[in-house]
Amino acid sequence: MKMTCDACQTNYEVPDEPGANASCPCCEHVNRPRGRVETIAPTTLSPENTAQGEDAPIKTMLFPAEGELHDTGITDVQHLRSNSRHGLTGMTLGLIVTEQGKPPRHHPIEKARLIIGRGRCDLRVHDPEVSREHCAIEVYDGVPILKDLQSANGTVLNGHLVREHVLHDGDRICLGTTVVEVKVVVAKGATAA
Repeated sequence: MKMTCDACQTNYEVPDEPGANASCPCCEHVNRPRGRVETIAPTTLSPENTAQGEDAPIKTMLFPAEGELHDTGITDVQHLRSNSRHGLTGMTLGLIVTEQGKPPRHHPIEKARLIIGRGRCDLRVHDPEVSREHCAIEVYDGVPILKDLQSANGTVLNGHLVREHVLHDGDRICLGTTVVEVKVVVAKGATAA
């Protein structure tokens, strides 16, 4: 059976056998939920609270099964927060945002905390799979940290579902069908962390 990944749009084959692994070979996104699933009851939302107005689809929330969440950089994150100053120093940070059906756009990171989501955020994306406040990028001594803000569908970094993680140049963050690539440039005279 042929499938298209909801996250990165990769086409791949899945065996027709029951219980076959349906994860994407590129980003490991699973199109069918494996954990507990809850449906959000319809509510009346004002058009400014949703990216696509009142016609936006109702989301299904996916909670990852035990062992699926990877927090490999959590020790680095705690170390940075306790030993560094909150803010940009010696680095130029930016994001390349690719939304489905739109050309990539560049977004500089000019402050120590940038919130990404489909609501009133610093970086707004028009994707119904993205929460109103989906994730944040916090910068400590020029080192960016990705932090999920308890989003409904989770934040995927380089193919792994994460709560928070240190970011590096070229990292790819998947929020629904939107891909955000991290760009880090060291200023002259500064050293990379």
